[in-house]
Amino acid sequence: MRFIPVIIIILLLGCNTNQEALHQNEVTYFDVSGYFKGEIQRLSARKMPVHKQVWINDTQENKDIEIKDWKTELSMFVNADINKTSWKGLFKEDKTGDSLIYTSVSTNIPVKKLIVEKVGTYIKGISIFINEDNYLYKKQDSLYYYPDSLYEINSRQRVTLLKEKRYKISGYLK
Repeated sequence: MRFIPVIIIILLLGCNTNQEALHQNEVTYFDVSGYFKGEIQRLSARKMPVHKQVWINDTQENKDIEIKDWKTELSMFVNADINKTSWKGLFKEDKTGDSLIYTSVSTNIPVKKLIVEKVGTYIKGISIFINEDNYLYKKQDSLYYYPDSLYEINSRQRVTLLKEKRYKISGYLK
């Protein structure tokens, strides 16, 4: 009988935690993470071949492959989610036709701009621009995604006292 109050307290705390988690997952802006998680599931099920090109500085490699792990392949897109709780209210939203443009109003946020190109409700393309800059390194990433067509990651990294490194990954979906 002494354990019944403890069990009730645990159940009540569990309910509050779930409601807090739902509240924290509110989507203020376009749901980048949710969209790409859906794309990862869709592409994993389709098992479509990809012509992949990788450039590191001036060296290029081409391959036709089947991507086995879309979660890893598109992780930079998922991680560029602008719906972090601490970022709420720190993006300006503009609409141009069917397109949405989110621009960071804070220098502390690495995601500087997100462009969602739409035709009606269909997402035609997504562009994400990320810029990280501190006293140790500078990094600029440009991410592009066009469903059933192309994904591309461009990156420039400059670490203090080291040579600049540039890389580009392009995946052409067949």
